Amino acid sequence: MFIILLTLCIFSSLIILYHRQKPLESIFQEDEAEVVTAEQRGEELENEIVDFLSQLPGQFVLYKNFYIPLPQNKWTEIDVLMIHEKGIFVFESKNYTGDIYGTIHDSHWTKSFSETFDQRFYSPVRQNATHIRALTALIGSVKPIYSVIVFGRDAAVHVDPMPADDIYICKITQLVFLYDVLQALPSQISVYALQTQLDPWQLTTEETKLEHVKNIKRTYGNKAIS
Repeated sequence: MFIILLTLCIFSSLIILYHRQKPLESIFQEDEAEVVTAEQRGEELENEIVDFLSQLPGQFVLYKNFYIPLPQNKWTEIDVLMIHEKGIFVFESKNYTGDIYGTIHDSHWTKSFSETFDQRFYSPVRQNATHIRALTALIGSVKPIYSVIVFGRDAAVHVDPMPADDIYICKITQLVFLYDVLQALPSQISVYALQTQLDPWQLTTEETKLEHVKNIKRTYGNKAIS
């Protein structure tokens, strides 16, 4: 009789333990399903930029994740490129969270998550300057070219929004300023001519993309932030 009672107690305990643990397992499963990688966040912001630009007036063509060759068999990637009849716009997107601090002159900027946790990252202004130099080498000195640094909705950006006449820094929700910029500019770019030059470079292979990622890791190591 004692053995039967002991068995029933153990069985009951296991049932209670199972029901207590089950919701916890469900929570873990939900958390894992909702995890979003840095690459996915970056892709989301790039797509949001493209969606916005697609609604702008005028004649233009858009390129996303556009690879340009550099010396020594290296490549650089432009997140979003817009060839517009009013000018060339090179977009560098950063879908970061936290407070963003930096200036046009700093080599590195800071992401601040709390009073005790900061993270440095390479200046997106300098990063985009590299893209623009590579683009200029590819298509020639076509003017005007504008550098546009775009942060996601979850960032608090403590940076001068227009540090130079050809550099703009904003959040995705502030991209509407482009309507005013385009309205103020004359039509001065041959979109078709530049598209003819750039279209062949869209055939970048997966091998090229992987080599580009390897070059970033070799250059910046674990400090690289896309």
